[in-house]
Amino acid sequence: MIRRQCCFEQHLRWRETEALLYALGCDVNEISKPNWDAARRLVAQVLDDAGLSMNGLARAAGVRTSVISRFLAGRTVALDSDTTTKIYTALRPIMNHAKRRDFLRFTGLGAIFEIIGFDVLLDLEPLPGQPAMGRQLLNLGATLDAQGKWTEAIPFFRRAEHLFGPASSQAAYAACQTAQMHLNLGDMTRAIAELDRVWTTYGAVLDPETEAEYYRVRGWIAFYRGVFDEANQYFLKIVKIARDNGAHYLEDNIQHFLARTFYHMGQLTTADHHYQKSLMFTLRRGSDMNIAFEYFRQAQLRRREAQESGNRQKYQEAQKLLEMARMFFGHNIGKTHIVLEEARMKLDDECDDRLALLKAHEALEGWAHLNSAKGIADSLHVIAQSNVLRGDWAEALPPLVAAILVHPPQSDIVTLKLWDLLDDVRRDLLRTEGHSKYAQLVANLHEQFLTRQDYFHYLTCVVFDNEEQAHHVFQRLR
Repeated sequence: MIRRQCCFEQHLRWRETEALLYALGCDVNEISKPNWDAARRLVAQVLDDAGLSMNGLARAAGVRTSVISRFLAGRTVALDSDTTTKIYTALRPIMNHAKRRDFLRFTGLGAIFEIIGFDVLLDLEPLPGQPAMGRQLLNLGATLDAQGKWTEAIPFFRRAEHLFGPASSQAAYAACQTAQMHLNLGDMTRAIAELDRVWTTYGAVLDPETEAEYYRVRGWIAFYRGVFDEANQYFLKIVKIARDNGAHYLEDNIQHFLARTFYHMGQLTTADHHYQKSLMFTLRRGSDMNIAFEYFRQAQLRRREAQESGNRQKYQEAQKLLEMARMFFGHNIGKTHIVLEEARMKLDDECDDRLALLKAHEALEGWAHLNSAKGIADSLHVIAQSNVLRGDWAEALPPLVAAILVHPPQSDIVTLKLWDLLDDVRRDLLRTEGHSKYAQLVANLHEQFLTRQDYFHYLTCVVFDNEEQAHHVFQRLR
C-alpha cells in the first residue's frame, strides 16, 4: 500500500508564487504559505452569500466549470496562479475588503499585496515592446524548465511573450515554450491549442530559429502521441529550414530528435548515425544534462540491438552507457530516466520482478515529484507488468488502471499496450478468481479511484481531466 503525499499539492502552487517573487527581488521568507483548505471554504462561502453558481463563477473567471467544482470538492488540492488570479478577479467585486485580504492570504497571492502594494501582479498587463525584460523572463522560465518546474515556468513565458509585443518572433518563441511546458505536464490539449495560436498570431513574422522551434514542439507532440513518422517529418522540416538559411546549428540541434524518431520507427542503424552526430555536437556545446541524455538514449539503442540480436556485448555496452549518463546527470532530475530504464532492464532482460518493482517504485516517486504524467504512467506500467510476471493479477490491476488514467490523453497509439494488458489481466482474474470475487475487486478499485487512494493518489499529479477516461476504463472492467 502506498502512503505518500504527491507534491502536486499545496507546496507546488506556492513554488510558482515563490518563483515570481524571486524574479521581482522579493524576500519570500517574509510571506506566509498558502492555506488552500481555508481558500476553498472562503470561495464556497462567497458563492453561497452572493447566490452565485459554480457555472456563473466559471463564466465570469473564464475557466472551466470542472476546474471550480474539482477545487471546491477537494479533488484538486491547489490552483495555479493564473487560475487563482482569474477567480480572484471575478470574485473581487462581490467580496468585502476583509474577504479580499483573506483570499489573497489563503492562496499566497497576498504575498504580492503585502510586499509590492497591489492586489495581484498578474492583474496588471505590462506594456509590450520591452524586449530586454522579455529576454530576462524568458531566461528565468528556461531555468525553471531545466529544474523540472514546468508549472512555475509558464507565467514567465506568458509574460515574456507579452513584453516582446504582438509582431515579434521572440514573442512566438516564448509562446512555443509555454506549449512545451504544457506538453511536459502531459496536457496535450493545451499544448496543441497554444501552438495553433502561435501559428495564427505570429505565422507571418517567424524568423528561421522560431519557425524551427515551432516545428520541434509540433514534432514532439506527434512523438508523444506515438505517431513517429509524423514527428520525423516535422523534424526534417527543421533540417530544410537550417540548410535554406545557412543556420547549421539548427540542423545540429535536431539530430537527437531525429534519432529518437528513427529509433521508434525501427530504423536502428539510421538512429545510431544521428545519435553519433548529435553526441559530437553536444560534447562541444551542450550542458552536462544534454550530454547525459545523449549517453542515455544511446544506451537504450544498444539495449534494443542486444534484444534483437541476442548479442550480450551490446547489452554490456548499454550498461556502460547508462553509467556514463548517470555520471553526467549527477544529482539532476534526469536520473529518474535512468532508474526507470533500469527497472525495464530488470523486467524485460533479466526477468527479475523483485528488483524491477523496487526500481519502478523509485522512478514513480521521481516522476511524481516532477508531476510528469507520462513518467508516472510509464512507471506504473512497469509495476503492473512486474506483478503480471509474478502471476499476481490482483496486484497488477490497480497500477495498470492508474497508468491508463494518468497517461496523457490523445496518446492512443502509446496507450494501446496498456489497454491490451488490461484485457489480459481482466481475463485472467475472471479465470482465477471467479465472477463474484472479480466484481468485488473492481468495486474496491472504483472506491480507491473516487477517494484517490493508493496508486490513484498519483492522479492528483496531473493537470488534465481524466473523468471521461475513467468512465471508459470501469465500463470495460465490468
